[in-house]
Amino acid sequence: GPYGAGAGSVTNAGLFAKTGGTGTSNVAVSIKSTGTVTATTGTLELDGGARLDGVIGGTGSGVVQLGNMAGIITDSNATILDAGNNNDLRLVNSTNWFFDSGIIQHAGHIELGNGSGTPALEIAAGANLFFTTDDGGIVDGGGGNMINAGFIAKTGGTGTSVIGVPFTNAATAVVTAGIGALKLSGDVSGTGTLRIDAASTLELTSGAVAGSNTIDMNGDTRVVRGLGATLKIDTNSTGANPIFKLGAGSRIDLAAASSVTAAVSGSTLTITPTGGSALNFVSTQSLVGLHIGKASDGGTGTVVTLYNVATASPHTPEPVAFGNVQCRRRRGADAHHRQHRARQRLYGEPRRHTDHRRRRLHRRRELYAAGRRGKQQ
Repeated sequence: GPYGAGAGSVTNAGLFAKTGGTGTSNVAVSIKSTGTVTATTGTLELDGGARLDGVIGGTGSGVVQLGNMAGIITDSNATILDAGNNNDLRLVNSTNWFFDSGIIQHAGHIELGNGSGTPALEIAAGANLFFTTDDGGIVDGGGGNMINAGFIAKTGGTGTSVIGVPFTNAATAVVTAGIGALKLSGDVSGTGTLRIDAASTLELTSGAVAGSNTIDMNGDTRVVRGLGATLKIDTNSTGANPIFKLGAGSRIDLAAASSVTAAVSGSTLTITPTGGSALNFVSTQSLVGLHIGKASDGGTGTVVTLYNVATASPHTPEPVAFGNVQCRRRRGADAHHRQHRARQRLYGEPRRHTDHRRRRLHRRRELYAAGRRGKQQ
């Protein structure tokens, strides 16, 4: 085969598995797999090169180990199984694994290196490595190295996935915390981008981990821009480069600071842990006018949040149309009104002072009667 140490090769579109024994079973020929390669117990070691485009990794107590081979290529979608706390897939000795294209759905743990040789894990330009569960990660076994020229992202689960090895992030490469939290515990060299999407967390063991990379808190601009994006730093430290779009909605979590003071000046957010030195977090934009909130991070640290205060905009109420309104008197009101008007015409004033009206009425009747008697005489 193209990567073979022997004359033959294996093509797998189904299940290729180690299912018995606690030792190591070796495959010395190349294998091309679009199916599943797994071990349910012991170790299955591939030593003859491979093209792995299906499912790979240990299940139960088993481990798949990529050993003394010239190269492994993945050029289509592949999934790494999750066997719980085990390191489901190991790259050891002189193994070089290239993600040529496609997507690696990382649900398990990759152990890179075993102290012997210099195994390498490379994500090529245009390739993707996605952490799709709470606890997926890359474990430092000793002596390995990793290069990212593509896209590494935390895309599933609510827990923290960890890249525990130092790696190089190429200028065009992106590492992003898209869902939940992604932790980088090894130094990241290169000049790529470390991006934090909205409501997600990028955790660094120290500010120096970011190196010369750009931390981007603007997030994925196809969704809400960086709102609630959190940069968590395990020690009281800061990065070397300005933070792209650090601003309203951004959060800095200093995990080792139980309390802090914070202030904004120009484009700089200064956070001073109690009893410690001032830490300057410089933005690529002005922070003037932003307010500062402080709260516990739920552990031993403090979260500092930048925010705007909402202001009410002037508003003229729209006219309210009540429609045609018809007012009706209560029953009997019309007759009462007619009687009242008649009394006004007769007496010249509203009906009041009953005794006075009676006297006037009696007087008019007397005059009327006297007038009739005068005419008769």
